[in-house]
Amino acid sequence: MEQTLPVIFSDTKSSNFFRKRHTNTISFAVGILLFLLPFAEVKCGSITLVGNTGIGLVMGTPWKTAMGLGDNEYFNKLKGPSEKTTREMLTAGPNVFAILALVFAAAGVAVCFSNHRTRSMAGMSTGILAALMLIALLIQYKLAMNSALSSSEDTKDIDMSMMVKLKFTTWYYLSLASFAAAAFFSYRHSRIELEDAMEKAVDFEFQEQKV
Repeated sequence: MEQTLPVIFSDTKSSNFFRKRHTNTISFAVGILLFLLPFAEVKCGSITLVGNTGIGLVMGTPWKTAMGLGDNEYFNKLKGPSEKTTREMLTAGPNVFAILALVFAAAGVAVCFSNHRTRSMAGMSTGILAALMLIALLIQYKLAMNSALSSSEDTKDIDMSMMVKLKFTTWYYLSLASFAAAAFFSYRHSRIELEDAMEKAVDFEFQEQKV
């Protein structure tokens, strides 16, 4: 008996935490707010050349430079084959994966505030989809950057291209983790709701038999 009590107490505390309705709502909201912070940066060694926020990727705003040059002035200096491809990638306009991630996250917030009986499952689905869209965003940019840097025909660019890297920031990974956490919290909510429904059904049957 003494060995089982701590386990029961621990399970109760865990259940009480996951019973809080808006844990998933807060996770979605945090993930969305992180879109306001830098998501991706192009670095040469330890020097940041250009970067963009999550909302910047959604809206297709120009990548900001960190070299004291205007955006257009910096991009006009990109003349080599690989540099031109990089310029095209960074000025391609709104990114569909970033847009979808934000849309799914916003839908997750709306679902979590609703009283529909399937809100937990819907919240889990939107959280998973938002996280997958962010992963797709990372893969897309990584592949595009690798393709841009490997397409150079000028051997003089080889050493330089090996130094240029596309990095996704801590804020991007925290946003990804927030959406994944929202999906997990929604899953736990759905499990708890199912267990509560089963307990009520068993209690109701027991009371009927007793009468």
